[in-house]
Amino acid sequence: MEISRRDQALMSVSEKDFAKVIDRIKIGASEDCWPWTGRLTPKGYPRWTLQTEGQSVDVFVHRLLAWIHHGPPPVEGPWVHRTCGAANCLNPAHLFWGPDQRKVPEATILEALRRVLSGESMSEVARSMGLKYNTLYTWRTGNKRPELLEKAQQMLREEKLSA
Repeated sequence: MEISRRDQALMSVSEKDFAKVIDRIKIGASEDCWPWTGRLTPKGYPRWTLQTEGQSVDVFVHRLLAWIHHGPPPVEGPWVHRTCGAANCLNPAHLFWGPDQRKVPEATILEALRRVLSGESMSEVARSMGLKYNTLYTWRTGNKRPELLEKAQQMLREEKLSA
């Protein structure tokens, strides 16, 4: 797997630079979101400019923390997701590596929806299946892929009838 310039920069963060990053995180209780108080992208994701090899490199802070706390990104799921769904949250307990949510197979979506419709919490389903909470929420509300929500609801009705 080829490592991007940004990820190469993340691997070379000094203790001094890491301390600067930590100073910009509002750390709370272990179960709470830890918001970033520094610069954000237009979509609300934490950004930080790292000086490396005489060049400025903009990096995503959540990638740095996921890398430190959960190891390097797996080839099959190099995206950082949050169980809480908050774009600016940097609590390592809320961060996990997962696949690009735009390419989730239909069978996975149906299984996630079936579990949520059966009463499991969306946070637990998202975490256990490597999905973003926000993505699961848009499927559950029918804002995206409404045909799959209808199909999952029908599958659940059929399961109850056959039980």
